[in-house]
Order: sequence, then C-alpha cells, then structure tokens
Amino acid sequence: MPVRRSTPPYFLVGPGHARAIVQPPTDAVALRAWRRWLTGMIATLAFAAATGLLVAAGAAPSPTEATARLEQLAAKVARVKVIDPYAAHEIERLVGQPGYDCSQVVCSGDVAARNAAARARLATLLAEKTDGAMKTAGAQ
Repeated sequence: MPVRRSTPPYFLVGPGHARAIVQPPTDAVALRAWRRWLTGMIATLAFAAATGLLVAAGAAPSPTEATARLEQLAAKVARVKVIDPYAAHEIERLVGQPGYDCSQVVCSGDVAARNAAARARLATLLAEKTDGAMKTAGAQ
C-alpha cells in the first residue's frame, strides 16, 4: 500500500512509524518561508534556554528571604533530637554562603538583627544536637 502524502508536504509522512520524517516544502517560496520559520524557532528556543540558565545561575535569595529560610531551618533543627554530622556540615555550608550572612551583604537593621539571631540559634542547636566525637571524625 503506497504512503499517502499529506498536503502541505512538510507535515509528518507516515506518522506512527519509526521512519517518519519531516519533509520541507517543494516550491521555492514556501521553502524560503519554512526555512525562515525554522531559523526563527531555533533562535527563539536558544534564547529561551540561555535566559533560563542565566536566571537560574544568578538567582540569589534576598537578605530578607535568606533570613526567613534560616529561621525556618532553625525551627526544624530545634524539633530534631540528633543531627547527622553530614547534615550538620551541609547546614554549616549553607550558613557560610555570602547570601545568608548579613555581615557580607547589605541588610537593613532589623533584618541584620534577625539574621544574627537565626545564625546564633542554628550554631547553638548544631553544637547541642550533633555528637561531638562524630562531628570531629566526619570533619577529618
């Protein structure tokens, strides 16, 4: 049985088969328009992907948001009985990032005070709830 060609011919030929292909138009005017559309689509997708990567790479939390996250993390840590040394190390790594420290970024007075209190509370909770012998063994 012969494959029926669709009109216009740039639609899938034989859809549902592993060898289905996209055929460009045959006349010169339609081919030129199809190539322009294809070039524009590729450029648009490339621009969208690049923009997404740039936004994701440069998305640092604001000092207020970072402080709120630290306060929420401190509340979660307070409910835990014992903290795994690896988790404690990751929390210390997070707290050490510049975006989470108001002494390294510009913060308003009240946010700086909340940030310092949240950092101090987290440090106290980590010291209390992490086994000291395991912490030193994990740090080596």
